[in-house]
Amino acid sequence: MKKKQIVRLPIADALLRLDQMIELIRRDVQIAAGVEAALEAANEQATGDLRGVQFYGADCYNAVAQSMALQLALTLAKLFEIPSLRGEAKSTRFNRSDVASIPLMVRLLRQKRCRARLVKRARGWIPQMPALADTNARACERAIDRAIAAYAQLRRRHSGRHAVRKLRTFRDKVLAHTLLIVALEAAPTYNELFELARVARKVVEHARLAIAGVHIDLADEMEGLQEVSRAFWRPAMAAAAGAKARPD
Repeated sequence: MKKKQIVRLPIADALLRLDQMIELIRRDVQIAAGVEAALEAANEQATGDLRGVQFYGADCYNAVAQSMALQLALTLAKLFEIPSLRGEAKSTRFNRSDVASIPLMVRLLRQKRCRARLVKRARGWIPQMPALADTNARACERAIDRAIAAYAQLRRRHSGRHAVRKLRTFRDKVLAHTLLIVALEAAPTYNELFELARVARKVVEHARLAIAGVHIDLADEMEGLQEVSRAFWRPAMAAAAGAKARPD
């Protein structure tokens, strides 16, 4: 059998792809974080003070919660997408792909040539302070290692691999088509969605520093989103539960 020819990606194209990918992935991670915070805060209220409480408007809340879970699942499915091979060599298919996802970004970060170029570029993050060149280069290396490690840790855990497979099946065989048996078994749980969202934030936080030289603490951002979400859901749910009489 003839060996499949691998189409290699020039280093300049690989770096350009990383530059473009990180911003698209960061945007999706921020969308996922906002939805997760809203869904988590709503779920806290529904399973906390209002657990078992029947109130007019509960059906609307359920529809909103389901919509948020669907939006989170769709966004995470994009973030963890791995292109199908379609008869091509793995490297060729991935190099041809225009998908912006965490697995493809991490694949490039693992390459020694990309690592070397990013570290070299990091030395010029603050051109007016050349004394920090070595410090910035080391920070870039650590960030690359941490981004790779965060994704690798997910892939090492059975629960992580299962969550990714389940999400992919849910997108391909439930959202695109309703296949009876699959539809009953494939829906990811809140915990699985939240786990994948946490991993995505960790990877992107470190990858963005390595690629763009920008560091933002996404854990702090998430806390702020959760606080805002609770500030909305607590009075909203309490008011709905307190309105016992059906409006005319």
